[in-house]
Amino acid sequence: MAAIDVTDSALIHAEPGVVFDEILRMMRGETRWWLPHLVVRSVEQTKEVVGSRSEIIVPRRVRFVARIESLTAPSALAVEYVGGDFRGTGLWSFEPVPGGTRVSFRWRPAPTRRLLRFLAPIVRRNHSRVMQLGFCALDAHLKRSLPGADKGVE
Repeated sequence: MAAIDVTDSALIHAEPGVVFDEILRMMRGETRWWLPHLVVRSVEQTKEVVGSRSEIIVPRRVRFVARIESLTAPSALAVEYVGGDFRGTGLWSFEPVPGGTRVSFRWRPAPTRRLLRFLAPIVRRNHSRVMQLGFCALDAHLKRSLPGADKGVE
């Protein structure tokens, strides 16, 4: 059973397929828009995407390895945390809404270190803070890189 169960979401001003693709690129360590709050580095790329592994680092705090378990473009992306400071699951979901995409991430890990288990309430709060920073960075990144993205989806 997961010691932590937290869901964070935000409105991103781009179509679900665009948001899905960018999160997938991030999970494969192919983009850097989440810096300096989160670093993602590819550990193992697979041709089919499913099975690809990346190391996720929250600087000066935690490290863990995520494996892409499944994807249903452009609506869902499931990951499993298989190494490092957390073991468990994460589920990205992408819902079309007026003005863009409601992106949500449900994080359900168990900390592997005793100190992190003890600090689970703080870990949850810090996770939500890092997620909101990432959502803002993603929205800004897509506004810069997509013509007309700042006007929302018609």
